[in-house]
Amino acid sequence: MILECENANCKHCDENDIFYCKFGHEDDECNPTTCKDFQDAMTTDMVNHPNHYAGQIEVIDYIRDKLTPEGFTEYCCGNVLKYVSRWRKKDGIQDLKKARVYLEWMIENAEKENK
Repeated sequence: MILECENANCKHCDENDIFYCKFGHEDDECNPTTCKDFQDAMTTDMVNHPNHYAGQIEVIDYIRDKLTPEGFTEYCCGNVLKYVSRWRKKDGIQDLKKARVYLEWMIENAEKENK
């Protein structure tokens, strides 16, 4: 039986602890301690600063700038619903942490709206 690890960056088999790389490496050439892609993924903060959003400006800042304050609050609400709804089936606790970040942004923005 193949299980997905909590970090969603690797798979391993609980019967004989075989590692299956999600980065496309062959089983015999890759394991969690030697796979550079795996190690890089483990050091990346996938909640606050995922490496696939690297650029001159944070995407969330661009979105906040382009939407009205009310629109940004609703955008955050939609993302909270998305991450809370899928957390058991997709990225586990990482999705709950993402939902928390969006909820915090939603609260901050709603507090600014109410001033």
